[in-house]
Amino acid sequence: MLVQLPIFWGFFRLLIVAIEFRHAPFILWLTDLSAKDPYYITPILMGLTQFISQKMTPTAGDATQKKMMLFMPVIMTIFFMNFQCGLVLYWLTNNVL
Repeated sequence: MLVQLPIFWGFFRLLIVAIEFRHAPFILWLTDLSAKDPYYITPILMGLTQFISQKMTPTAGDATQKKMMLFMPVIMTIFFMNFQCGLVLYWLTNNVL
């Protein structure tokens, strides 16, 4: 997570200031990587992949940690609803890898 944070912040700033990404079509419904997903498909996919990867990793026996890991994909999905598509795609790709 500490290695991802500077990259995440860099992408966040890049997508705000780079005019090359404005109205540049990517795939199907994503017509602007610097704007949020109009149909919320990418944040929901990001939440699903985070939930699946969380279920695939073994967890400790602590009940509090299990609850936190269960709600984390939901919280992250809500958090990423208004982020730029490019940023959500970056996080989605990291979840899949």
